[in-house]
Amino acid sequence: HGGPGAAGRGGGRAGRALVRRGAGDRGARAPGAVLVRALEATLAPDVVAILLTGRGRDGVDELKRLRDAGAMTIAQDEKTSVVFGMPGQAVQAGAVLHVLSPDGIASALASLGTTP
Repeated sequence: HGGPGAAGRGGGRAGRALVRRGAGDRGARAPGAVLVRALEATLAPDVVAILLTGRGRDGVDELKRLRDAGAMTIAQDEKTSVVFGMPGQAVQAGAVLHVLSPDGIASALASLGTTP
């Protein structure tokens, strides 16, 4: 608690995570990675993380951490991706529960609002 990249439930309010950089970070940790640490530590079962078309493997490790912590993870399918680099890397890394088209992603998100 309170160390570099520290994360914890903030303010005692349900559904909120406190994200703060520690003194040792000095900008070395990507903001997305800091956010993922907070979500992983506090809210993962309630998180839906989506990785869309892109080159490289940006976000793959963070997506895997979220999946391992219980989040629903989705990657855009190869057929509709302009570049299947990031989604493909995420699938290969075992970071993805669902591989869907953008329309499929929208449907999956819409169904979450109707599921108790």
